[in-house]
Amino acid sequence: MYLPNMIRSKGEFKSADFYFYHGWAFPPGMWNSMINLVKTRLQDETGLQADFMVNNRGYFSDPSAIVRMRQGDLHIVVTHSLGLHFVPVSLLHKADVLVSISGFHGFHSIHGDQTRRIVERMLSKIQESPGTVLQEFYKNVFHPSELPANYLTDASNAYRLNRLIDDLQLLNENQISERIFPESCKILLYHGEQDRIVSADHTRKWMMGMNQTSGRIVKDAGHALPVTHSDHIVSGIIKSIQRLTQ
Repeated sequence: MYLPNMIRSKGEFKSADFYFYHGWAFPPGMWNSMINLVKTRLQDETGLQADFMVNNRGYFSDPSAIVRMRQGDLHIVVTHSLGLHFVPVSLLHKADVLVSISGFHGFHSIHGDQTRRIVERMLSKIQESPGTVLQEFYKNVFHPSELPANYLTDASNAYRLNRLIDDLQLLNENQISERIFPESCKILLYHGEQDRIVSADHTRKWMMGMNQTSGRIVKDAGHALPVTHSDHIVSGIIKSIQRLTQ
């Protein structure tokens, strides 16, 4: 089993590779704030050089998948919502830290009757009025904050409808087993208490069920944590890296 902190000393850690996977109906640029914070802080606070790979699911532009791992000393996987379900199992098995923001193992595993009705309604409506579905979605994403002015206005007019529909179907059907997460991987969980997209009960249940997890339910926050609380999440990631390299 992959146990990097048990077989290498602190001085042997020189670099960290970050892999970012966004959720449904988001562009890869949603990670810009977090990436800029890591660039600013990581080397000063840990001595490590960072490299960044960002998965693009292809909702508003041509898709671009992360096809192979880099050669860094640490592998940090950061996911938002459905993005957790896009991470290859091979990468999960090599991850030193997994950060799941607003994540879930199965979207319908909690409050299933309600969430199934919501997804079925979106699948029906998005065929006729995709722009309306997306704007309603983004309003709920940023609750309890206001939706930023002109948020994704240009992108939402250039959506790839088939990809959006395919991944709503995936959301409906996919289920991740806890057994795919290796015991050697530190798992950090973050969830907004007022998340209107994914109930925070998913993260509460996950924190109770696995020993290697730690997490926080963020008060007065919603589904847009990577945008609204990037500094808080990056601080947690850096603290975890510091523990691994000491």
